[in-house]
Amino acid sequence: GSGILSIVALLYGARQAYAADVDPLAFSSTQSNAAVNGITPQQLQVQVGSLPEVIAMAHKAEAIPVEGIVCNILSEIIVGLIIPRLSELAGPNTWGILSGILTSKAPWVEEHLVAYGWEVTGTTHKDEWCAMTIRLAA
Repeated sequence: GSGILSIVALLYGARQAYAADVDPLAFSSTQSNAAVNGITPQQLQVQVGSLPEVIAMAHKAEAIPVEGIVCNILSEIIVGLIIPRLSELAGPNTWGILSGILTSKAPWVEEHLVAYGWEVTGTTHKDEWCAMTIRLAA
């Protein structure tokens, strides 16, 4: 909701980021946080929406495959809306970080990733939450 993942990616060297959130307040917050951090609208393209809008922005910029994918959202959204279309952004070297996953739901998320041709390369835990690093399976 704050655009923090995209902003941090840009601050750490990414050249371009595409972000979306279904909440219009998150859209405004992302734009404000980007400006505070010296990120231009050309570097961080933001739209109200979800993964279809990100895919459309990346297609329009001829930026597919993307190098990395970051997502911090609940497991149900990751499994139901994100994983089925994730490969539309990816190439053989694309990496991803999925966070906002309850540790108890991590096996369920991994099962869906594998079904769509992804593999979990690492998992980090903090309290009842976890983050997964992923890539396309070889």
